Amino acid sequence: MARPSATIPPTLRNKLRYTAAIAEITRGGIDARREDGSNVLLVWRDIVGAVARRLPKDYASATFVDIVSTSGSTLRFLAWTRLAGDGAPPPPPNDAPQTEAECALAVLNVIVQHCPDITLDPATRAFIERRGEAAQLPDLKTLAAHDERLA
Repeated sequence: MARPSATIPPTLRNKLRYTAAIAEITRGGIDARREDGSNVLLVWRDIVGAVARRLPKDYASATFVDIVSTSGSTLRFLAWTRLAGDGAPPPPPNDAPQTEAECALAVLNVIVQHCPDITLDPATRAFIERRGEAAQLPDLKTLAAHDERLA
């Protein structure tokens, strides 16, 4: 899947929680390695929700998708998360570059396909339906509160 950026921007390295550096989408779930080096294996049946947002302006307003499951297993997908596996979103036609929003929508589509009964908050539903920009977290304090709810 083409991405706006293949690497973590230096200004965001080690600053975001839950960030998946590499994720393999499989028939059974998502096998990921986070930026901090920890491994997380999410089984499809354990995923309970997904949230799409944009980071605060302090963090370049990058679009992300949080996959929510059991405590301690949240995975955050950003445009630089490397996706692999048979279940990974297909590349765009003609291998055209994708925007961050398009990358996020591709991840959401895979999750919803495998987990049709997950919870999507109203802002994430609006993002999927309108195909525009995800709702933005206004500041770092709000990001911290968002992260604590997902812990």
